[in-house]
Amino acid sequence: MLPTPPRNLLLTVTVARTYSRTDIERWMKLNAQDAWSRSVLLPGYLAIDDVARDQVLCEVMRVDSTVSSSAICSFTLYITATASRQLGLPAADQASPRAILDTFSGRRDDPAAPEWVRWPNPALRFRQPRSTLIGLFSGMALWNENLATSTLSSAMIIWAERISVGTWAQSKKLGPTTPVKRSQPVNTRAHKPCREVLRVHDPEEGEWAEILDSSPTVRITN
Repeated sequence: MLPTPPRNLLLTVTVARTYSRTDIERWMKLNAQDAWSRSVLLPGYLAIDDVARDQVLCEVMRVDSTVSSSAICSFTLYITATASRQLGLPAADQASPRAILDTFSGRRDDPAAPEWVRWPNPALRFRQPRSTLIGLFSGMALWNENLATSTLSSAMIIWAERISVGTWAQSKKLGPTTPVKRSQPVNTRAHKPCREVLRVHDPEEGEWAEILDSSPTVRITN
C-alpha cells in the first residue's frame, strides 16, 4: 500500500517527439493505491471530501476508439483535476477542463504500445499537491494535442490561475513565456535535444517545477 502521493515531484516537459511514456505510467502507478490510504473515508473510493485544501483530485481516463473495422485503435489518455471545496472556489470553477495527457494509435498488443493501453481499468483517481497541478496544466497547455482544441489551452491556464491562491503561482502570470509559434530549436548536442526551460519554486512546499516550453512528454519523478 502506498502512502499519500509524494509531494516533491519534479515535472519535465520535453521537446522530443519520440519520447518514453514510462514516466507517465510510473506517475500513475505511484498513485494507483491512493484510494486505499488511511486518510480516505471510504477505502477504495476517493471522493472530493477526501481532498485537503492544498490538494486536487486527479481523474485519469482512457478512451478507446476503433478505426473502421480493423483492430487498430486510437487511444487517448485524458486528465481532469478538481480543487478541494476547502479552497472556497465557486462550484463551477473547481473542476479543470479535460486535457490530453498522452495518445497512441495502433494495436493494443503492439510491442510499441504504452502499458496504459492494456490496463484493465481505464480510469484512475488519486490526489496530488495543488502546486504540482498548477505547473503541470500550465505546461500541458502548450502541447500540440491541447492546442489543437479551440480554447482548451487558454481554459487550462485560466483554471491553473484560479486555484493558485496561496501558492508560488498566485502572483505570477501563467502560460507560455515564448511565442507558441516558433522556429525549430537547434540541437547543439547530438545526444541531447535543445530545450527551453522555465523553473519555478514553491517556497511553502520546498519543491521545484521545471517546465520545458514545448511538447509532449511529462517526466515526473521522486
